Amino acid sequence: MLGLVNRDVIFSIKPKYADQIMAGVKTVELRRRFSSEVAIGSHAFIYSSTPAKAMVGYATIADVRRLSVARIWAEYAGEAGITRQEFDAYFDGVAHGFVIALRDARRFKRSATMNDLRERFGFRAPQSYQYAGIEYRELIG
Repeated sequence: MLGLVNRDVIFSIKPKYADQIMAGVKTVELRRRFSSEVAIGSHAFIYSSTPAKAMVGYATIADVRRLSVARIWAEYAGEAGITRQEFDAYFDGVAHGFVIALRDARRFKRSATMNDLRERFGFRAPQSYQYAGIEYRELIG
């Protein structure tokens, strides 16, 4: 288990994968890089990228593991919601990656649009992920 500091994050995720997370079908998020400062129990806010451009919900981070790419596929292929071809293209050129296990995904009653997020929080969509200040918990309400 990595991580000691309780820090929420915002994941920028393609809409089809964001929908899979919200539906409980995709239970792990895979990343080439991730922080060791994200603790179990932190919130992962799900920002559905272009064309949706909206924060659609959140999940609780259940585990974070740094593993070899081969081991990630062997252990998590069924939970990742991607094809082998997509997986290989994403992890091309790296030996290790991160598996972020998600639980209790919850869709917001009303998604927060990019404009709303900018006005309320000065939000800029992350390339991969970014830390989320405590003010983002207002979205859970």
